[in-house]
Amino acid sequence: MKSIFESNSPFIRFLNFLADLIIVNVLLIITSIPVITGGAALCSAYSVMLKRVRREDPPVVKTFFRTFKSEFKRSTLIWIPLILITAFLLADLYIIFFMLGAEYQWLQYPVLIVSYIVLSIALYIYPLMATYDTGMKALLKNCVLISFGNLPTTIFFTFIIIAILKIAVSSGKALIVVGSIFLFMGFAILIYFFSVFLIRIFQKYTSEELIQKDIDERED
Repeated sequence: MKSIFESNSPFIRFLNFLADLIIVNVLLIITSIPVITGGAALCSAYSVMLKRVRREDPPVVKTFFRTFKSEFKRSTLIWIPLILITAFLLADLYIIFFMLGAEYQWLQYPVLIVSYIVLSIALYIYPLMATYDTGMKALLKNCVLISFGNLPTTIFFTFIIIAILKIAVSSGKALIVVGSIFLFMGFAILIYFFSVFLIRIFQKYTSEELIQKDIDERED
């Protein structure tokens, strides 16, 4: 029985993992409250979870806020345009589906193509930012290339996000359940799950294509 409660036992490691998920989830939500800081918060959460997947066992709070501070400018420069473009695309789709006639429904296709490109950037930009040190132009280029180069994974990620949203809005009870899960640890679970696939994707690329960085080696 003692072995179960030893610091290195699978049971204790699992409890530590759950604690890390809860902490990252809380930090992500709190640091996203101003909205404008959402990009830095996502980048920080990915920084912790990618290290977790690599079994580096990072100090969660320290790693989160170190990344938040070091990547705030870059992540915000991406986050604000993403939010504005997303709002514009959603408004376009609303107009096409609910305000225009059937003869204009073809307009949805170019909007959906642009929406996919924006989504691919949103899915990959922050984990890339948390892992690789590149310029903004190269970062955006790599997002698009990785997205189309790993199309099944991108579609899978998109399907998961859409499925969660559909379940959440299916009923008032479902919204409460899904909302409660995500307030507790859902965002962190999703980021960790995505990180498992992202690590494998990033391993395909050589250091000549993407310059890896280790945030832990930066000075506070």
